[in-house]
Amino acid sequence: MHSITRRGLLRGSAVLAAELAIRNSAFSQSLGVGASPGSVSSALDTDTLARYVDPLPIPEIARSAGLRSSPGDPGLRLPYYRMAMREVECQVHRD
Repeated sequence: MHSITRRGLLRGSAVLAAELAIRNSAFSQSLGVGASPGSVSSALDTDTLARYVDPLPIPEIARSAGLRSSPGDPGLRLPYYRMAMREVECQVHRD
């Protein structure tokens, strides 16, 4: 009998996810999905981009939304943070 380890499961999942991402990307490119009208069809050569020319955005300082008890010590109160995740589209280089 063959038992699977946690490490083996994670490794297999990562390989499967990478393969699906590659296939999805190739399929989308073959259909022209994601290309805006008038956009350049060739990939951007990142080796030719000037480095460190644009300032990085600085996120605001996170503020705790309250206190919660510690998992290891219920008498200890720790700050509780709520971070909203949202999809954004932004330009990360001037070129």
